[in-house]
Amino acid sequence: MHGIRAGRLREQVAIKAYTEAADSYGQAIKTYTTRATVRAEVKQLEGTEEDQGGQYQGRQVMRFTLRDTTLTQLDRLTWNGNDYEVIEVIERMHRGRVLTVKAALL
Repeated sequence: MHGIRAGRLREQVAIKAYTEAADSYGQAIKTYTTRATVRAEVKQLEGTEEDQGGQYQGRQVMRFTLRDTTLTQLDRLTWNGNDYEVIEVIERMHRGRVLTVKAALL
């Protein structure tokens, strides 16, 4: 495989960077600010089930494939008006750097 073809990158995805700031009481506030909007290929993967307070909740899991960008597991992705928590970032080296990101719907 030699990179990713531009035609496969049909979806617009916003990368939201995680930051922490202190409020007037010194308490940490988590915020997410859009760092970049990029083109990506988006595919649905299996759902997951997580124990949340004794209840299992199904979560939609997606695979986002995008070109060279900075992304960490603390960041979030926004696609089609929905926010996704980054579960895993896999770098694949080809002619240009390609990232595959596994993310779950929040």
